[in-house]
Amino acid sequence: MQRRRFLKGSLATSVVAVASGAGLFLPQSVLAAAWPSTAFRAPTLEGALEAVFGDIPVVDVAADDDIIKITGLLNAEDGADVPVKAETTLPDVESVTIGVANNPVPLVAQVDCGDAGLGFFDLRIKMAQTDDIQVFVKSGGKLYRKTWRTVVVIGGCLASNSDSLLIRGANQIARRTKMRVKARAGFLDVKGMISHPMQGIKADPQGLGHYVQSMTFLINGKEACQANLGSGVSKNPRIGVRIKGNKGDEVTMNWVDNKGEQNSVTAKAR
Repeated sequence: MQRRRFLKGSLATSVVAVASGAGLFLPQSVLAAAWPSTAFRAPTLEGALEAVFGDIPVVDVAADDDIIKITGLLNAEDGADVPVKAETTLPDVESVTIGVANNPVPLVAQVDCGDAGLGFFDLRIKMAQTDDIQVFVKSGGKLYRKTWRTVVVIGGCLASNSDSLLIRGANQIARRTKMRVKARAGFLDVKGMISHPMQGIKADPQGLGHYVQSMTFLINGKEACQANLGSGVSKNPRIGVRIKGNKGDEVTMNWVDNKGEQNSVTAKAR
């Protein structure tokens, strides 16, 4: 898979994928090298995009243009759990990125599936207030953007009391990790589910937060997709991607978080 600017530290990313699949735990320094900290710690969405893509111009896609399709809520009662699904018919998709400008951490997540993917990203996110969900698709050397407006009744970027009880040291929790893989016509519909608090930095007395940073999907032992996440992804994340494959293929999902916890799961496409 061709690596992009967003996935700096590709060697470290590969080490994470291999070690996670083998049930090994890695030093925090290796995990940090595989995760693009500058982009996820940028205080503005513009700064995050510059860290990810450099000075590439943005091409806005009209609301009625289906080259990028966003499925979401017009009104969200709870900003802590807002579903969003992005898919595109653009060719040669390099990555799909999701951002919310007025969140404490504006960059929410990005997935890069390269030639193995189908330009699809499904997840649940946090929204601090009524805002535009911005979807960016890198394709053919251009960056396309489409937005989806969601009205938020109760903001979802503050910590709950139950979240604060889940702060633990690295590797002390065996978190439930599940994955469903369904074979479709020429591709696999993959949904990964992780039991995790996904805390923002304000939820942690140390100011670090606690959230899954990276997920790697392998098909028959070969890396197919890499997703990088921030604390703007909802608690107990459910991440959906689509990759090329067939019934009977074996898919492995590995994940690591910013405090050293990691796990993996393997399933056959049915």
